[in-house]
Amino acid sequence: MTWLIVGGIALSIVGAVVNYVLAKKRRELLAQFARSNGWTLTLEDDRLAGRWDGTPFDAGDHRQAKNVLSGAWRGRPIAAFDYSYQTHSTDSQGHRTTSTHRFPVCATAMPTLLPRLQVTRENDLTRLGGALGFTDIEMESEDFNRAFRVTCPDRKFASDVLHPRMMEMLRRHSRRDTVFRVA
Repeated sequence: MTWLIVGGIALSIVGAVVNYVLAKKRRELLAQFARSNGWTLTLEDDRLAGRWDGTPFDAGDHRQAKNVLSGAWRGRPIAAFDYSYQTHSTDSQGHRTTSTHRFPVCATAMPTLLPRLQVTRENDLTRLGGALGFTDIEMESEDFNRAFRVTCPDRKFASDVLHPRMMEMLRRHSRRDTVFRVA
């Protein structure tokens, strides 16, 4: 039993060291990218964590924006960063568990005001909302409709942005927690 405890502690230490080394290497690559493109890298700027509302910015606590790359791309200001927040749960014995949720974020300013468009993955909660009458915009692809929930006050704008190639790209290349938004 002692060997299991010692082994667990050793494995935890090795994991922490590996995570530290990988995070340091990633920051070095981000800094190199920033320098070569005339951008800046800020290790943490939590003002970005509270700048927007909606998914994923309206959930949890301990919201953070790290590894913030900022600069111009094709003449437009852009910011890309690692966003995270925490949620907490308690089991029947009173043990509290904290989960950290992470998202890559890329934001750019648009030259004009646009309607708010949000595309999120369908899940049990959004399906329940649909059953209760909270509807989303149905697009022309049934596969896309089964996978995603689309909300926008302007159906034509949503249809223009989510053309067949865009829907296919989102369907094929997005992760389970992908959010696409024009806000």
